[in-house]
Amino acid sequence: RVWVSIPTWAERWRPFTLGKHVGFEWLPIPSTLPSPAGDAVAATRHRLAPDGPLVGHLGTYGGPIRQALAVSLPALLSAEPRATVALLGDGGSGFRDSLLQAHPALAARIVAPGRQSRSTLAEHVAACDVLVQPYPDGVSSRRTSAMAGLALGVPVVTNAGPMTEPVWAERRAVSLV
Repeated sequence: RVWVSIPTWAERWRPFTLGKHVGFEWLPIPSTLPSPAGDAVAATRHRLAPDGPLVGHLGTYGGPIRQALAVSLPALLSAEPRATVALLGDGGSGFRDSLLQAHPALAARIVAPGRQSRSTLAEHVAACDVLVQPYPDGVSSRRTSAMAGLALGVPVVTNAGPMTEPVWAERRAVSLV
């Protein structure tokens, strides 16, 4: 038996079974973050964005995702002048620096706390009003950053792509754009 994190992997691995009957089963990856205490979440929320919405992104800020965020986040901040963006996860601080080179006026509205413990990161994710999670191959259950937000009750805006399971659109678990 073979467990796969997304059904698409079963299709891609099946040729390597060389005609043998091998059972492939989908085992979605759950969130890796703990549930934070409500008072800690409220304090984090108040500290980061006391007067407006808090938009987060959780990730490592690799190439294609970084490019998508470099376009979408300044546009979002322009459209919602009270919003603050929290760049969570490794690479957030470096991405903030590069984003501010192009958009220095946004310095007070983009925060990047850097590397955090799992519990502190969970508090930051849970404090967000929404997560913006673009993926070059689409959202899937192997995307622990999306799963973390959903497990903590944070709405997720993301995109479909070739690796996206049908469940995302069928169940409307996220907002697909």
